Amino acid sequence: MKILFIKSTSLQHLAVAFEKVRNLPPLNPLLTNEGRGVVIDVLAHPHAVDSLKGFNFINRIISYEHTGNFNPFYMPTNDMRKAGYDAVVVPFNNISGAGYENVMAMAVCAGAKRIITCNKAGEISAFGITKAVLRIFKGYSYYPIALAMTMVLFVIGILTIFILSLRALAKQSFFSATLVPLRLLRRFAPRNDR
Repeated sequence: MKILFIKSTSLQHLAVAFEKVRNLPPLNPLLTNEGRGVVIDVLAHPHAVDSLKGFNFINRIISYEHTGNFNPFYMPTNDMRKAGYDAVVVPFNNISGAGYENVMAMAVCAGAKRIITCNKAGEISAFGITKAVLRIFKGYSYYPIALAMTMVLFVIGILTIFILSLRALAKQSFFSATLVPLRLLRRFAPRNDR
């Protein structure tokens, strides 16, 4: 059985994901019964490669040379799909997995039969490709909604400021009109000289 871990969280959380996945029942018992065992590869950014070498059970560390977040359009090697991974593990540094759509898309593009997630609490979920793709689309659908809501709130904020400014100007002209006669009255009022 070949499993690819995508290092999308801290090293400590990745170690929890290693432990949790190792305790799962075999995803494909035929492969483990043939004596080949489980082969674990890890996809990580270059700055994490040295720290991952401390895990002696890792077969291969694939360095993701593209700068920035994981992006399925920048697959690190052409042979990732040819590697024939049975599962790809995506650790989340939160409970819901929100914000990890790019990593899920990377996992789907790796060509595995199953996507396994491990959230911050250590809960494991397994998805087929169809459910994983639906989860990716659901996650990415929030971005246009958030952008539209930002624009609506921006317009409401500008209108509110404009209306409050008009009201303040109206009150200022009212007070200035009422204060002028008071100034005139003071000028003509008798003084109390002591």
